[in-house]
Amino acid sequence: SVADFGYASSNSGCTDSTILPITNNACMSDNWMFTTSFLQWTITPYSGNSFYVWNVYTGGIVYNYSANYASGVRPVLYLKSSIKITGGTGTSSDPYKLSS
Repeated sequence: SVADFGYASSNSGCTDSTILPITNNACMSDNWMFTTSFLQWTITPYSGNSFYVWNVYTGGIVYNYSANYASGVRPVLYLKSSIKITGGTGTSSDPYKLSS
């Protein structure tokens, strides 16, 4: 989501949803969700027009964009705070092992 992109930044000012569209390059700083490789859709629809969704551009700008253009998609998994990583490195050959 757009909020996840803000929270993924080390800059605490990026969590304020009232600054959308985000054009502050500081939100890219130490942001594990930011990539220059491809445009990414978020799951957050744009409330002003159902044909648009919020995207993270390759330059780090978050803006509403037409949903009919190809964008990167990342699967998302939310875990309860009681879930712990008990092994693995998070790679495809050595995935994380989780336990509660």
